[in-house]
Amino acid sequence: MPNELTKLDVAFRQVAVAIQLFFEDRDPVSVYTLAGNAWEIFDSLCRHQDLDGWSMHVDKQLSTGISLRQVVNVYRNFFKHADRDPGDTIKFSDEWNEHLLFFAASDSFLLDETRLVECAIFHTWYFAVDEERIPSGIREEIISTVRAELPKIRGVSRSEQKAMGKELLDSSKFGSLIGDQWSDVTEFNRWIIR
Repeated sequence: MPNELTKLDVAFRQVAVAIQLFFEDRDPVSVYTLAGNAWEIFDSLCRHQDLDGWSMHVDKQLSTGISLRQVVNVYRNFFKHADRDPGDTIKFSDEWNEHLLFFAASDSFLLDETRLVECAIFHTWYFAVDEERIPSGIREEIISTVRAELPKIRGVSRSEQKAMGKELLDSSKFGSLIGDQWSDVTEFNRWIIR
């Protein structure tokens, strides 16, 4: 018998798998595709609920008249269509995955702040890799916690950084983080710029 799924269910499944694949340093195209699909659903649901998701913030800052969705879709469309451009190529970097995953994880918190520990762990990793990404109004509050969770992440290779993210994610599934603020993803809702 088929399971009944909501759009939100589907998006959470896709972003969870995308985060796992990202931390396992697996195929970046698959990560981007899953993350992009999840983010598009989260973004659309945020709009339907009059929530200011990340696309709203980014679109306000873009002076080119191009939306974040248009930028994201350049790669998503290339990865899924060949009807008009069967011989084309595209330059793609796995580094773009971390930003798309951040958008998806952030928007997911606006819709259901208790749903996925993967999104909370990804936020921790994202801010730990580059502390300048932490919004200035909450930087002091977050920085010590991020440094405590991933103290040696700065100054190591990208593959080592991802391995540290995977280790943190794996430890959360086995309960070592259960009961502290990292297993309560409601705390992350305060970190999202609205």
